[in-house]
Amino acid sequence: MAKKYLRMTLNERVQHLNLFINFTILVITGFALSFPQAFWVSPITDVPAGMTMRGFLHRLCGVATIVLGGYHVLYCGFTKRGRGILKDMIPVVQDATDLWETLKNNLFINRPPKELRMPRFNLREKLEYLGL
Repeated sequence: MAKKYLRMTLNERVQHLNLFINFTILVITGFALSFPQAFWVSPITDVPAGMTMRGFLHRLCGVATIVLGGYHVLYCGFTKRGRGILKDMIPVVQDATDLWETLKNNLFINRPPKELRMPRFNLREKLEYLGL
């Protein structure tokens, strides 16, 4: 029987959703400042005090992201599950092997065995997490 993992607890899902929302707002409000002539920026700039609200929202989401990052560091440092997640996020040699097998499969060089099992987090997820 394959080992099963609880992918994310409610706490981790709330952290993930919070990060998704704040990051998306940061991207939209940041690009609105960098590219004010873009067609999609006009709904932001055409309302009274639109760019002022854009700046406030951008700063607010920046602070929320920093607070969330601090909370996540505490969560990973002081909970058993958080330490387990950190341990599982460390890249290992098997990740390189899995990457190679996946690339060969994607390029139709070979087909994987009937059931290719990946660890809890694959290399792409580990690198994305560490990059963030």
